[in-house]
Amino acid sequence: LKTYSIGDDRADYTARNLRAARGRTWFELLGLGVIGRVGVALRYRPEEALPAIAAALSLGLAFDDVLRAVGEIFDALASLKILLTQNRTCIYASSYGSVRELEQSLALVRAGSTGKLALACCARQGKDNVLHMAERYADAVLLTGNSCRHSELTERNAEIYLELQKKGIPCLFLKNDEDALKCAVTNAVTYDIIFLVEENAPSGVRKDGGRGYAGTRLQLARGAALKAAGGA
Repeated sequence: LKTYSIGDDRADYTARNLRAARGRTWFELLGLGVIGRVGVALRYRPEEALPAIAAALSLGLAFDDVLRAVGEIFDALASLKILLTQNRTCIYASSYGSVRELEQSLALVRAGSTGKLALACCARQGKDNVLHMAERYADAVLLTGNSCRHSELTERNAEIYLELQKKGIPCLFLKNDEDALKCAVTNAVTYDIIFLVEENAPSGVRKDGGRGYAGTRLQLARGAALKAAGGA
């Protein structure tokens, strides 16, 4: 049996000197054969990270590997916003800084889900990225998007749709974002998950905390679709 604590040196693993800096909560970790500095996303408290770290170290995993994994996992979790509809369907909306961060968030959701996972995105993510994420994580794909002014994106979505059909992955292609998301929410059942990829803000769009604020049409459509579907 191993113990952990914040500030109590009698524990096997102790977090001390907590402080916030550079968008993270930092603390010094002292323990059985380890000493080091840990930083987790501000959205999460050290009380949430410390049990995971202590458990991993107790299993004999290397300290450097544990710190790297904890950083990646909590960063991925911090990029997720969770909404819950009345039929217990979750919508995870992900804003991200890189394709790797997006995939980390998607992998976490996939690993923790018991229902089906529908990936909702538009071709702005890139054809190869969408196909890779769909094959690896999704039970179905919802391609959204694009007014008549975005003929290039519409054509790209059509190409992705055909590729997914060839791979046997169910796919729905609706140009109107609100209609597409409303359809996904309405047809989801208990414990199904809709993983909504929000577009990063283009240059010139308002910044939030130093990073581009995720949004555009998908973010606006989400609220309308949930309301129409009776979501919370």
